[in-house]
Amino acid sequence: MHFNLPVTILVIIVLLIIIIVLVYKNQKDKKELEQKLNADYEKQKHHEDDVDTTI
Repeated sequence: MHFNLPVTILVIIVLLIIIIVLVYKNQKDKKELEQKLNADYEKQKHHEDDVDTTI
């Protein structure tokens, strides 16, 4: 079986570029989602009377 070396190298380079772009975009989306969730999250207030301790 004979492989065409230039074509194989080109395919490998294209695949590596696609993988790098996808990883970069995923990291960017992850940061944006984290910032959005942190901005939307309302911090809970802790009150002593939150827990029902009466019998």
